Amino acid sequence: MARLPSRTDYRVSLDGILFGLAIILSTASKLRLPGLPLGIGEVIIFVWLVPNLLKILYRMRVVRKWEMTIVALMFSYLLCNLAGTTINAATTSINYDSLVHSEVLRNFAAITVAMSLAVVFCLSLKSFKKRMNGIALCGISYISICTLLYYTHPNIVVYSDYRLTGMSENPNQFALVIILFMAVMLQRIIESRRDVVAYIGMIISVWAGILTRSDALVISLVMCSFTGAIYIMISSLSSRRNRIIGILVATFSGIGLLILNSATIAKKLAGVSADQGNQGEGRIVLWEHGLAAWKHSPAFGLGPVSLSGIAGPFEHTESHNTYIDVLSQGGMGALAVILLIALLSFRSGVGNRCYGFVIGLAMLMVFCLFHYMIRQPIFWLTLLLPYAYSYAHSREEDASGTERELAVLLNLRRLGA
Repeated sequence: MARLPSRTDYRVSLDGILFGLAIILSTASKLRLPGLPLGIGEVIIFVWLVPNLLKILYRMRVVRKWEMTIVALMFSYLLCNLAGTTINAATTSINYDSLVHSEVLRNFAAITVAMSLAVVFCLSLKSFKKRMNGIALCGISYISICTLLYYTHPNIVVYSDYRLTGMSENPNQFALVIILFMAVMLQRIIESRRDVVAYIGMIISVWAGILTRSDALVISLVMCSFTGAIYIMISSLSSRRNRIIGILVATFSGIGLLILNSATIAKKLAGVSADQGNQGEGRIVLWEHGLAAWKHSPAFGLGPVSLSGIAGPFEHTESHNTYIDVLSQGGMGALAVILLIALLSFRSGVGNRCYGFVIGLAMLMVFCLFHYMIRQPIFWLTLLLPYAYSYAHSREEDASGTERELAVLLNLRRLGA
């Protein structure tokens, strides 16, 4: 098990700051070019992604097992969507126009770029801690600025009913940013109880989350509190194995309860407010029609396109549920890949004491019950962080141990001389 650092490390890297800006501004839909899915965030993504991808490919002469696992799972997800797209094109009983075909290409490209960005970051273990500090700096700065603008210039960062959206068109995109940086701040607090910046960042993130008035974020915060409370209760267990089992059982039990009661939760919290578009008409209807679309191709889905609707399936509307949308787009294979990645991340994160990122992942999984997040780089990063951070800590632990051994040998030689 990796040993946590004894003091706070505030060092940052320019590469981490650039990556933080990329993933944050990728949600800033207000800053995109008119009529194009491109903006400042997308430009920064390509500026960061291309050189780092070339570095990864050059270093791939020596490939570690966990790296191959990540890459294989990501390719599997893309292949499921590609198979779904092929079935979509070959299906004659469903009428797909040119608009849908362009949506398939756009969504497939967005998913591929978002996935590649997260994977390349997680495979680049050099200076991982400084990179995470750079991301934390960008995140807390962005959330703080948006929260300040909420009170000084609300017309810039506010939704129609006074919900904080940041630079996003939708408050739930901003809520996704908050989930990631709450996890980052919580991990810093766990690693160093004297990290004042992390406490301040956590308070600002929670307050900004309240201002979004996102029902999904509220439920996610409840899940976070539930998991944290369970961890405190079982942390006194003497056996490491029992602690790991207890946390996993508690986490998945909480997620299972929410899934079983998601229909009731959605009816109470989604409501029928007219100002929320398709959500106001009822998430339950969208879920049912999304599942109806999935039944046309249960194994491989019908490709990365919006397949739900209010009156029925195939109305080019998202189901507002990541799991149902993944089923309808990539079938059971794609959903199995997502759940397997989540399970690996939970296991690695708990085993290496990355509890902050584990709780962030639990929040993400609950949040995805109410929104479609596959196209967002933050989704894939939050999904992979516990897995990658565990190996980064192990690598730093091995490196520091080697340095200590070399120092001891040098001292022995000096004494012998």
